[in-house]
Amino acid sequence: MKKFLIIMALSVAAIASKAQTTFLGGNIGFAYTNEVFSMTILPQIGYEFNDKVAIGAGAGVSVYDGESSAIFDPYLRFNIWNNESVFFDVKARDLITVYDGVSEQLVGLCPALRVRLSEKWELDTDFLGTFGAYIYDGDASAAISLKNVNVNATIIYRF
Repeated sequence: MKKFLIIMALSVAAIASKAQTTFLGGNIGFAYTNEVFSMTILPQIGYEFNDKVAIGAGAGVSVYDGESSAIFDPYLRFNIWNNESVFFDVKARDLITVYDGVSEQLVGLCPALRVRLSEKWELDTDFLGTFGAYIYDGDASAAISLKNVNVNATIIYRF
């Protein structure tokens, strides 16, 4: 297992060493609803294989009503349409949140819109929780809904 992790780490480092296709980013979110404060910090890293396909992951922490949770958010991004500065994407994601020994998982597809601000900077927005499966502490259910959609904005720097 240790050798496998070392090989994977070296592979990711080799892929990341190619300029122009690696990206770093993240978001910081704050909310205050119904007298409850929440905050999320989620840095991310990714790699664009070509103009149509990218892979990435974010890992961070969220605090809701004084309780903290760990977040892991790997995704595969497919570009559907673009005009060189605006990109419409679909992300296949597996959003995992763990708190108090309980895990929540949202596996599915979500639409995303990216705007290229300059050669190196992008604003990436996606709409979480739209189509897919929701797994709470081992129990799965379908989640096809446009209700309670969260809009998530991320600033991206491309190398």
